[in-house]
Amino acid sequence: HSSTLERRLKLAQALDDWLSAGRWGSERQFSVQALGRQKAFNEADRQWFAEFGIDLEACGVSRGTPHVFLSGPLTLWAGAERLVSANLLQAGVALSPEALLSVTALDGSVRAVRVVSSLSVFQQLTEEALPILTLWLPGHPHRRWQLALQHLLAALPLPVQVACDLDPRGVAMAWEVGQLVSAAGRSWQPWKMAAEDLTLAHGAQPLTADDQRQLAALARQALPAPLAGLVAALQERQLKVAQEALFG
Repeated sequence: HSSTLERRLKLAQALDDWLSAGRWGSERQFSVQALGRQKAFNEADRQWFAEFGIDLEACGVSRGTPHVFLSGPLTLWAGAERLVSANLLQAGVALSPEALLSVTALDGSVRAVRVVSSLSVFQQLTEEALPILTLWLPGHPHRRWQLALQHLLAALPLPVQVACDLDPRGVAMAWEVGQLVSAAGRSWQPWKMAAEDLTLAHGAQPLTADDQRQLAALARQALPAPLAGLVAALQERQLKVAQEALFG
């Protein structure tokens, strides 16, 4: 048991160091930092963190290699080097936050930036090939993802549309992204998150007890009018809708 305790102490200390350094990487990279080997971190370790309510993804430890998914008709440059051509970006790519932070110029014409929380909706919008830069929002995004978004927005003086699930978690995520966008000096609005979207959508599910707690907390916040309207509609109808249902 002392070896288990020692291992868990190492994991807790390593996660603390990881968070303090603002790192973002794969489980294998975290495993090297915590236990000295790439594949030492295992399912039991994962379960142990989960029992304490620790979301490793939110801490910047991802099962895969964490990347920013984006698409749009833009060529990305890092100084004189072309990082991604418009043809490639239009089809959708996944880039590391570090690569995006190195972008110095964007060539091409887009009329808006869209952030969506569903990967299947991101893929659908990518196939539509509109003159829009679309990004996939991976849950509550890690700090490196946030910095990459703000870096792109600094080069794109455009309005931002944010689309998440029509549920309490979706409202919280949209508001979080909206605050990031505002901090970058850009305007934003929720997209396909109006009270009437909730009414018209198919496939609604009843709210859970956890949803109710989150809703009550959101109702006390000074939310922007469109999100406050959605919160009121969720409370009134006691139903929630996944984003995919709006893109049938």
